[in-house]
Amino acid sequence: MQTYRVTYLLPRIETAGAVAEPGLPGLYRHQNLVAARREADAISEVRNRGGVPLTVKLVQPRRVQLWRRDQSAQRESLLQSMVLSVQSGISASRALQRALEGGAVSDEEITDTALTVLRAGGGFGDGVRALGLFDDSTIAILESGERTGRMADSLQAALEHFQKRAAGAKAMVGAVSWTVFDLVFAAVSIIGLRFQLLPSVAEAGIKGTDPVAKEKFLRALDWAFLVNDVLMVLSVVLLVMTAVLAWGHFSHNESLHRRADRFLRRVPALGGALEHNAVSASFTVAAAMLKGGVGFSHAAEVAARATRLEAVQLMWRQAHTRVSNGLSAVMALRTPLLNTSESLLVSAHTTQKQLARVLGDIATQRDVLAMSASKRFAVVMFIGSLAYSGAAVLLTLWVVYLQNQQMMTNMQTGG
Repeated sequence: MQTYRVTYLLPRIETAGAVAEPGLPGLYRHQNLVAARREADAISEVRNRGGVPLTVKLVQPRRVQLWRRDQSAQRESLLQSMVLSVQSGISASRALQRALEGGAVSDEEITDTALTVLRAGGGFGDGVRALGLFDDSTIAILESGERTGRMADSLQAALEHFQKRAAGAKAMVGAVSWTVFDLVFAAVSIIGLRFQLLPSVAEAGIKGTDPVAKEKFLRALDWAFLVNDVLMVLSVVLLVMTAVLAWGHFSHNESLHRRADRFLRRVPALGGALEHNAVSASFTVAAAMLKGGVGFSHAAEVAARATRLEAVQLMWRQAHTRVSNGLSAVMALRTPLLNTSESLLVSAHTTQKQLARVLGDIATQRDVLAMSASKRFAVVMFIGSLAYSGAAVLLTLWVVYLQNQQMMTNMQTGG
C-alpha cells in the first residue's frame, strides 16, 4: 500500500481546503492523500467519487536519520505508546493508528500519510513504512511480531534495536567528525606554511658569502616546499576519501554501503568498532525475541536484518540455515566472529531463556568493546594528525633555523 497526493476537480466541496476552479463554474479544486496499491488504483478511486484527476504524485517516505534527536524522541514515544496498547489487547494496526491520532508524531504530514494508509485498509507494515521513521531492519522486527503473534515482544526488541543503531550511528558520526577535524587542522597548518611562512623565508633568503651555507639552505628550502606540496595533495585525497566512505556507510544504496564497510573494516580500531556495534545490535534483537518465546530459527532470520554489516548478516543467515537443517543453536552459532569466551557462554546454555540472557550479555560486552575501539581510533587519528602536520612544521623550522644561524654568524663576524 502506497500513498499518493492527488489533485482533482469535484462538483462539490469535499475538504476544507477546496477552492473554486477559475473558469469552470461549479467545479472545485481539491488536493488530498489517497492510499492505493498502484497509481492507476488511486486515479480510479478519485473517478469513482465523481472527480477529475489532474495530478498524481507518489509520496515518498522520509529518509531515516538515526542521529537526529527529534526523530529519536518520536520513535521512542510511538513505540512506547504502541506497547501499552498492544498489551491491552489491541491489534498492531489499531495500536499504530491510535498512537498517531494521539499525537505521538508531531509532524502532521508524516501522520496524515500513515493514517491515510491505515484508514484505507493498509496493514501494519504499510503504515509503519509510510511513516519513514524506521529503517528496514526495525520494520522487519515489527512485522515478525505481527506474524508470530508476539507484538509486544517485537515492539520491545525494536525499541532496543533502534537505540543500539542510534548509538552506533552516533559513534560513527563522532569518529568521522574527529577524523575530518584532525585532517582539516593538519591541512590548514600545511597550507599556512606553504603559502605564507615558506615564501617569506625564501624571499628573505640567506645573507653572507659562505657557499656551503647557501647550498645547505637552498636544499633544505626545496625539500620544505616539496614536502608541503606532497602533504597538501595527500590532505585533499584523505578528506575526499573520508567524505566518500562516510557517505557510503550511511547510504541507503546497499551495494555502495557494503563497499564502504569492507574498506572501513580494514581500518585499525575503526573496523573493530563497526564489527562490535553490528554484533551487539543483532544479538540484542535475537535476545529480545528469544526472551519473548520466538523460536531460534525465526529469531536468527530477523537478527540478520538487524544490521547492515555483511559479515554479521552472513553469520545469522548461516545460523538460520544450520538450525533449519537440524543442528542445535550452539552449532549454528559457531563462527569466527565470536571469541572463545563468548562461544563457551553460548555452549553453556540449556534453555531458550538462558540463551537469550547469554546473547544479551554478549551484546553488552560488545558495546563496551565498541566504545573502547572508537576512543582508540580517535586517539590514533589525533596522534597521526600531529605527526602528519608535524613533519612539515619541523622541516620548515629547520629552514628557519639555518637562516637564523647564518644571520647570527654574519653578525658575529661583521660580514
